Amino acid sequence: SIVCQQCHPESTCYKGVNGTFCLCPPTKSGTYCEKQIYSSKDNFLIPNGNISLHLDEMIIITGNNAAIASYVNSSYWTTSNGVHISKCGKDRDNHIIYPDNGMCSYTVSFQDGSKLDKLFLSRLKFENTGKYTYNSVISIYNNSVFQHEFFIEVNGPPINMRIIPKTSVQDYLRLNANENVTLTCVADAKPEPTLKWECINENGQILSDSGNITFNSISIRNTGNCRCIATNVYGTLRKNISIVVADKAEPVTNIDINHITNTSFRIQFKPGYAGRTKHIHYQIRYTTIDSRKCSIGEKLNYTHSYNCFTNNCILDNMLPGSHVVVSIRTITDYGISRDSQLTCVVLKDKPKNPTFSVLSGEDSVTVKWEQIESEPEFSYKIRYKMVTDTEWTDVAVDIKKRQYVIYHLTANVWYQFRIQAINVYGAPSRPQMKAISSTLQEFNLTWYPITYNGGYSIEFVKYSVEYIHSLPYIPISLPPSLHCALCQRIKNIRHTNIVIPNLQPETLYYYRIVAWNLRAYNYSQWYQERTKNLPSPPEDIQLRLSDNDNATISWSTSQSSDKILYYNVSIKSYDDVLYESKIVKQANYVILHKLKKFILYQFYIVAIDKFGASKATPIQYFILGLNQTVTQIPQVNSTQSSVTLPRRVPLGLILAIASGSLLLIIALLYLFYKRNHVTISEPQLVPDDLPLSNKIGLMDMVMSQGSRNLDEPENLNNQISTNSLDSEGEGDDITNTTITPEEHTRTVSFVSQYHEEDIITTSSNEQSDDNNEPLRFKLDLNNFSD
Repeated sequence: SIVCQQCHPESTCYKGVNGTFCLCPPTKSGTYCEKQIYSSKDNFLIPNGNISLHLDEMIIITGNNAAIASYVNSSYWTTSNGVHISKCGKDRDNHIIYPDNGMCSYTVSFQDGSKLDKLFLSRLKFENTGKYTYNSVISIYNNSVFQHEFFIEVNGPPINMRIIPKTSVQDYLRLNANENVTLTCVADAKPEPTLKWECINENGQILSDSGNITFNSISIRNTGNCRCIATNVYGTLRKNISIVVADKAEPVTNIDINHITNTSFRIQFKPGYAGRTKHIHYQIRYTTIDSRKCSIGEKLNYTHSYNCFTNNCILDNMLPGSHVVVSIRTITDYGISRDSQLTCVVLKDKPKNPTFSVLSGEDSVTVKWEQIESEPEFSYKIRYKMVTDTEWTDVAVDIKKRQYVIYHLTANVWYQFRIQAINVYGAPSRPQMKAISSTLQEFNLTWYPITYNGGYSIEFVKYSVEYIHSLPYIPISLPPSLHCALCQRIKNIRHTNIVIPNLQPETLYYYRIVAWNLRAYNYSQWYQERTKNLPSPPEDIQLRLSDNDNATISWSTSQSSDKILYYNVSIKSYDDVLYESKIVKQANYVILHKLKKFILYQFYIVAIDKFGASKATPIQYFILGLNQTVTQIPQVNSTQSSVTLPRRVPLGLILAIASGSLLLIIALLYLFYKRNHVTISEPQLVPDDLPLSNKIGLMDMVMSQGSRNLDEPENLNNQISTNSLDSEGEGDDITNTTITPEEHTRTVSFVSQYHEEDIITTSSNEQSDDNNEPLRFKLDLNNFSD
């Protein structure tokens, strides 16, 4: 028993002649069956060991357990965390379906009964790096699992770079002023990449040799571009990011005042750094002060402000000789900057009155005056009048010299003289709009006359009108002095009223008035006005049908329409050709009378105002008697001209059938009469001496159309058609006889039972024209004998 205890539990102990021994199972050997015959070495892989692959590569790994195949119960593949890898799919032909991205396992069987296990991996990613196991379950070892491990390492360049904090918009990071911010860069790569930052902004270039970069107390000058760079042996990846600091712009600098006149000046400056903002403009604030207080650095209350969209603007409409203090602020999406340095501007003043003398002669006067010191180029204007007069007379303008002779004066009369000096700074005052009216395609503009013409007489001013239709980049706060390259212009206007023609209907326009003289020009502010449009069609159309012969149509006026003068309601039955119009004034409904029942009617409505007519409303249909409207036109039978109505036959239909039958009978009788009484014979002349009393109704009509030998055989190709007019026509029944003549002379005789006084004879020997106009004549057919 002691010996048997040393045997393996799966073995059998026998006592023989020579003692006890162990009978080992198929998987054991040794004295006591303690040695295993099979092990995990009988379960091997191709390729084996550590497998190094590149990013996005594909590989198939083969598992072979042929040595123990007869004892293998099952086999499978697992990942490093013990998850079983699923089997590959198969199509309807039992072929393996390999995934484009991922992994799966399958088994290949051979004719000799052997098998190979396969592991398929496609488009490997970095996360596929890890330990994998090939597992075989051995039944003779109590379903023990023989495992063969291998390791896959996926290498490749950096991918999937991320910036922390995450950008709100792709590659765009907005930060608030005065914050402390650290940017972190992360990328996937094997082997691990080296990371670094490069930033460029108004502060210069900033570098970091790690995946982190920090900004302390950021300001608008930190607005710029940063780049993260990840590098390993397989490649380099870069990612750019824009950093926008939501901070106020810096103040403007280098203010320069030039082109100073007596009413305006130009201001130029260097804009302060404003970062990356979508909208920016400059607010120029100024006030007029006492000349003794024009000191820089004094805090003032500004009385005027002006929005400028460039760094080169003109301020105008100021008082001559005034002292102006100017300050500039930059306005962006992120606020208003600090005020710029104060600047003082002294406008040019009006010229001083020149000192002059007058020397009189017999009928002339010589006026002399002195040159004004320290002034630019002058021109002079001389005016005079008799002492007893009230109106002054301008005898000369734009005089460059300092002496002028006035002739043809009256002796022994007292005169008064004035001399006005005009300098080069004489810009007119700013025009202002008075009124505007618009139509579909016109504006009628009226503005106030200027009150000052830079020293010139008011009558020497001219006006222009500039206008442009609405554009997205033209706000109403455009600076008046901005040059408008796209504007249309009407120039050399002497009065204060103009009509702008050929505009687009329902379009917004911007316009301004320009006043100018020989020295300078001045702009009004921008105004806006929209041209009119045709009215909109009526809305909410309602139809109310009654049991008698009335119908009421009502509607509402479109909100987008101006005052409507009247409405035109057009109605007709379906079989009629023309519409009947109903004019409706000062009401939104119309009552239709004397309608017929079971007749299909259709109508539409048009609104009319002082600019024209609207589009017509969609045609609507209704049938009185059915007490309902028809949304679409009823289908009409191809062999009939009436619509399908109720079985009750209306009286109108009966009358129509009776009238048609009567007309058909009359037509048949007329054709019968024509067949038996109308003949077309050879040309023959009727003797002049034949008495009319021996003839019962004779009419000859001769139509001549060229020359032809009368002896030639007769060819009766003349076409004769007779059409009776409708019985509703006025007067007697009329027959239109159309004869299409050939190119020869024919004589056609109509012999009928006419009275003697009813005979009409018409002949023609003229050549027909190319249009073959028929010869038409009227016969009195009231005297048929049958």
